[in-house]
Amino acid sequence: YEKNPNIKMMVLLGEVGGTDEYEVIEAMKKRRIKKPIVAWCIGTCSKVFPAEVQFGHAGARAGADRETSDAKNKALKDAGAYAQLIEKASPEYIEAKAYMFVGFSRMRLTIDAMPSFSEIMTFSRELEKLTGYTIKDSSESSRVVLLVRR
Repeated sequence: YEKNPNIKMMVLLGEVGGTDEYEVIEAMKKRRIKKPIVAWCIGTCSKVFPAEVQFGHAGARAGADRETSDAKNKALKDAGAYAQLIEKASPEYIEAKAYMFVGFSRMRLTIDAMPSFSEIMTFSRELEKLTGYTIKDSSESSRVVLLVRR
């Protein structure tokens, strides 16, 4: 896929259990995969069940913390998947914004799903390191950080 010029980006849908997604993460870190990747590992809801549940047609389940969807999604984010999308789109500004516990979303998510301002700032500083953007402004009460292309 990397060598095919007709493929502009990749979409990865992973799942709870196993470690195959970490091979993609390593390839991203070593820049063997340079195209943007949109990735998500399903099964993040498994933590709300009182006992271990199986997902998918193969009955996928996490055998270790490293195999949970949350761990895989964090590793994908940390590997720079967002930075690759930013490079591809090349916007003038990036707004890193937290989910806010307001309106209709309160019927779907809990307040625990709302990242803190420090988490948004940490994420924005990581974007600074991985992209040609720098933090221009922020608002703690709105949990938002604005980055601008250098």
